[in-house]
Amino acid sequence: MKIGWIRYPKILYSSGKVAKGGSEIANQNIIDYLREQGCEVVEFSPVSKERIDLIDLPALGTPLMFQELIEKKEELNQCDLILTTNWFGAILPEIKKPLITIFHHNAAWLMDTIAESKIENLQNFNKWLAIAKKYSIGGKSFQQEHEKVISLGEQYFVMRSNRIISVSGLLKQTLLKYYNAESQKISVIYNALPESWFKNPKKEFKTNQLKVISVTRLPSDRNGFIVKGADRLFEIFSKSPGKILLIISGTSKKYRDLVKDNFKDVQFHQNLDQQKIQKAYLDSHIALMVARCESFGLAIIEAMATKTVPIVFPTGVAREFIKDGANGFIVNNIEEVLDRINYLQGNPEIAEKMADKAYRTVLEKVSIEMIGKAYLKLFNEVAKGDKGKLLK
Repeated sequence: MKIGWIRYPKILYSSGKVAKGGSEIANQNIIDYLREQGCEVVEFSPVSKERIDLIDLPALGTPLMFQELIEKKEELNQCDLILTTNWFGAILPEIKKPLITIFHHNAAWLMDTIAESKIENLQNFNKWLAIAKKYSIGGKSFQQEHEKVISLGEQYFVMRSNRIISVSGLLKQTLLKYYNAESQKISVIYNALPESWFKNPKKEFKTNQLKVISVTRLPSDRNGFIVKGADRLFEIFSKSPGKILLIISGTSKKYRDLVKDNFKDVQFHQNLDQQKIQKAYLDSHIALMVARCESFGLAIIEAMATKTVPIVFPTGVAREFIKDGANGFIVNNIEEVLDRINYLQGNPEIAEKMADKAYRTVLEKVSIEMIGKAYLKLFNEVAKGDKGKLLK
């Protein structure tokens, strides 16, 4: 089977213009697996500097960048299947082979999430936003316009793709709600973790104090501040006893000064590679995930795979992976976060049992072998059954 996979140019990651987030890591995991299984995966990306530089153009840059692939239409049509990702906006009706779009995101849902009416504690949000602005964080940007443009492309892919892969059940529900998608076209396939994360670690919970960690991405604009729940995180930092390890990626270095000036017990690291992130989880016991909008939430899975008890707000795969009080906690406000941290600190033996259950949960749900087989099954279904429904 020959699979054409449309991707960002690697130079965007190496140059730092685009942060390598969980979706890119997940896609690479699947590509590696498919190649190990004997599939031919051909990657298609823009190559000209003029096109790649369009990434600097707000909102329109990414879709325009990928229009260069029209020059490769013959190569694309020699593949059995074409995979793309929802935010690329590579609208190429010249592709005649079955098109599968992986949705890692839903721009329309995200725009709804950032409305002030959806912020549960506006007073707390405004307090931390005011502090953030002293560090040139939290200002307005073109991100909302960007999401509007991306949502138009997403609507196209929902209507024109032969099949859609949604990385969580929650994301599927948002595609049905915001884009009027056809439910039968959507397959929920989680993002996979590579085998290197499943080491069944032996972790000591009988310590003087359980260590707390938060791995996140904190964009410097106002919308990113809302989406990633920075106000929630900072309020927790200001009230939680003990040391917290904060690891952030793909974000402004200005956060370093904010954290240093306002939180004496928070250890700050930025842009660590996956090996160092894994080690940081292995050295911790409790993981905080405070985002308001996550389509999957790789940090939740990484925490559970390293026997770190997750405390999360109900987004991404939280409700699909976490049974509240058994293998983690699902919370709705800052007070509940602090209560759960104190509970675990006072009951390390319970924390250890929850961590073991968390590990078994992800082992059963997101091993690369299981997710890879789900991809192959879908590919075979499309290749055999959708030949009469090719894009015109």
